[in-house]
Amino acid sequence: MERKIALNIAAVLLFCFALFAVFFVLQKSKDNSFEINRDNIPADTEVDTGKDTAPEKEITPPQDEEEKTTVKKDLAPLVEKYKGKEIVKINTDQKAVALTFDAGANADGVEPILRILAENDIKGTFFLTGKFIEKYPDKVRAIVATGGDVGNHTYDHPYLTRLTNEQIKENIQEAENAFAKLDGKFQPFLRSPYGDRNASTLLAVSENNYLNIRWTVDSLGWQGTSGGMSKGAVEQKVLKAAGPGAIIMMHLGSNPDDKTHLDSEALPAIITELKKNGYEFMTLSELFELEK
Repeated sequence: MERKIALNIAAVLLFCFALFAVFFVLQKSKDNSFEINRDNIPADTEVDTGKDTAPEKEITPPQDEEEKTTVKKDLAPLVEKYKGKEIVKINTDQKAVALTFDAGANADGVEPILRILAENDIKGTFFLTGKFIEKYPDKVRAIVATGGDVGNHTYDHPYLTRLTNEQIKENIQEAENAFAKLDGKFQPFLRSPYGDRNASTLLAVSENNYLNIRWTVDSLGWQGTSGGMSKGAVEQKVLKAAGPGAIIMMHLGSNPDDKTHLDSEALPAIITELKKNGYEFMTLSELFELEK
């Protein structure tokens, strides 16, 4: 009797073991059905494995638009606001000025001026003629690479008061075309060559969608030593006239007679002194953002 009971118990245990083995095999097969062979899947393809797994690398949430881009003031409304008028300075109480440089003759001052601006972490505003762009494309590319503003100084530096409105338009467009060949596009700023303008030319420039930009102070460095100027005289002239919103005009070219370039020689001291007095330096488009 006892032998029969023992055999029954052994049979039950053997049956239970068999059931457990079958369950284990089925469960293992189920787990393996979710494994995916990644060998033939491109690395940038998303795959749903059916499992809750942590991402392989942290995902950075998209930035807000304000964090990604610096929104500049739309200058188009200013063209209408100042239609037929010229801008001598920006109306602001903030101690900020714009260093602007005209280019129409030679390019002797480009390298020292760009170096000085870079050393002081300053971006300038440059007014270039079409002929300058065509003659010195590498210099122009270096100017553009600084990230400063580039304005129109006409194609061949004419006296605008001697041109018809149609001729003014053509001259402006020729300069645009020259810059476009270098993939450049002017800010809506135009400075009349020689400062030559009247009511008619100011209106003509406005109708071509440009702001008439004059200056608060002309350094007169372009006159050179042969014209009676000196490095110290340039410094004094600029510093005396500088104030909030001032537009300082200098030149990239040297004096054609004596080959001096007083603007680049005086620029370091001008920057140092203005900084000492609490001024910051901005491009013209940045300065417009401070306008009251």
